Amino acid sequence: MPPYSLDDFSFDLRRAVPPAEIWAGNGSSTVTQLAGTVCGVGGWFAPPLAAADSRLTVTFEVDGERIVDEARPGAGNRGLLPSGGTWRPDRIVRQGTYHQYADGRLTSLAVESTLVPGSPGFVLTLRIRNRSANRHALTVRPELVPTQVSHVPLSDWGWVPPAAGAGDQITLVHDGLTSYLEPNGEACFEIRVYGGTASSRDIGALAKLPVLTSDIPGLEQYYRRSLASGLVCWWDHPGFVTRPFIATSGLDGGALCAYAWDTGGYAPNVLSLMLGDSVVDIIESFLDADLTDRYAIAPDGTGLGVAYAYSGSSLVALTRAAAAERALDPALIARLYDVLTVLDKRFQPDETGVLRDYGDQSNLLEMRSTGWEHVVASPNAERAWALDTLADLSDLTGAALPATELRESAQLIRSEVIRQLWDADAGWFRSGYPDGHTELAYSIQAFDVLRTGAARCRSSIPASHVTVGPGADRVRPPRRADLCLLHQAVAPTSSTLLFC
Repeated sequence: MPPYSLDDFSFDLRRAVPPAEIWAGNGSSTVTQLAGTVCGVGGWFAPPLAAADSRLTVTFEVDGERIVDEARPGAGNRGLLPSGGTWRPDRIVRQGTYHQYADGRLTSLAVESTLVPGSPGFVLTLRIRNRSANRHALTVRPELVPTQVSHVPLSDWGWVPPAAGAGDQITLVHDGLTSYLEPNGEACFEIRVYGGTASSRDIGALAKLPVLTSDIPGLEQYYRRSLASGLVCWWDHPGFVTRPFIATSGLDGGALCAYAWDTGGYAPNVLSLMLGDSVVDIIESFLDADLTDRYAIAPDGTGLGVAYAYSGSSLVALTRAAAAERALDPALIARLYDVLTVLDKRFQPDETGVLRDYGDQSNLLEMRSTGWEHVVASPNAERAWALDTLADLSDLTGAALPATELRESAQLIRSEVIRQLWDADAGWFRSGYPDGHTELAYSIQAFDVLRTGAARCRSSIPASHVTVGPGADRVRPPRRADLCLLHQAVAPTSSTLLFC
C-alpha cells in the first residue's frame, strides 16, 4: 500500500494567494475553478482537447428565490458566500454559506462543491444541506457559456495554454437538478461537462519514495509540498511519447512540454525513484528529440526551442540517478556521450579552446537581466562535472568511452573556470564577452558551480559580508568568498540527495 494518500498533499484554499488560478489534474485532464465562487468552473484541458474559454456558473432557486454564486461580502448581499475549501492534486473542494431571513422565514444553507477533472471534461458534485427546520423546494440552475472544445495537435502543447479555436460544442449532462430539502436534510447533484467521467490521480509511484517524519515545525509539510509539485507534473496519456510523461507543469494547459533541465536539473533522484525502469524511456525521449538544437519536447516528442546550455549536464544527472538503481545498457551511455559531444560543439570555444561561449539569455537561465552571459562559470563547470560523470558511467556499464581523456578534460575546464573567471577581490565569478571585456553579475547561477567541484579557494567568508535587503540592488556578495567552506556548508547530505 502506498505510504501516502492524496489527502496528505491537500491545503486550505484560504491560504492561497488571490486571485490565483487553482487547477486540479488526474494525469490526463485538468480543470480550474472560477475564483470567488463556490461552484463556478473555468477552463479545462484534456490533451489533445482544449477548452480554455469554458465557463460554468451555478445559480440556486430556493422556494422561488434566486441565490447567485457570485456574492461579495457587504451589507444587503443575498448571494452565496464562499467560506473555505481544500485543494488536493486531483480535486478542488469548496464550501459556501447562505443565511437569510425573509418574511419571518429562515433560509440557511451549507453548500459544498467537489470539482474533479474528467476523462475528458470535468464532474462537478454539489451537496446542499438545510440547516433550518423549514422545508424548501430547491432547483439548481447551471449555465454553461456557449463555447467549443478545440482539437490541438500534441506537437503544439508547449509553454502556454493552447488558444481557443473551432471544434466540438461543449455539452452539459445531469440526472436532474430539482429536489426538496427536508429540515436538516441534504440533497446531492452531479453535473458532467463534455461527458466527463470522474477519475482520480494514481499515486502508486509514491510507494517508492521515503517517508519523512520530523519534529522540526513545517519540515514534513515542506517535503510533502515538494512531492506534490512533482506529482502534478505526472501525465499519463496513450498519445504521449512516454508513459508517464513528466511535464514542466501543465496544470493550466501551459508548460505541458518536458524540459530536460526540470527533470535532470532539479529532481533526478526523486524522479528515478518514482519512475522506476521507465526513467530510461524519459532519457531516450530527450535523446531522440535532438537536444543539440532544442531544449524541450512536446507531449508527442517534437523538439521545442533552441539549444540550451544546461541540457547536457541535466541528462547526465538523470542518467546517473537511473544508474544508481538499475543496470543500464552501455549503448545508452555511448549515445548520451555522442549527443553531449555534438551539443558541446554547438557552442563556440573561447580563445583558449577550453571553455565554451554559451551566448545570450536564450541559451541560459537569467532571462530578464544581462551580465551572466557568454563565457560563464556555470554551466562551464557543469560541463566538467558531466564529463567526469560520463567517465564513471562508462566504467560502471562497460560503455568503453575514453574515460581518462574525459577526466583530464574535466579537470582542465575546472582549472580554467577559476583562472579566467574568478575575481578574488570581488569574491565572485565574472563573465567573459566576445569583445574581451568582462562583467561582474551577481547571479544565483554562481552557486551551481559549488556542486561541480570547480570551487577551489582558501580565504574565509565572514557572514557580515553578506547583506540582503528588499531589492536586488541591496544584495552585496562577500569580498573574498571561501567557496570551499561554503561548498562544505551546503553540500548535499543523505536527506537532500533525493532532490539534488
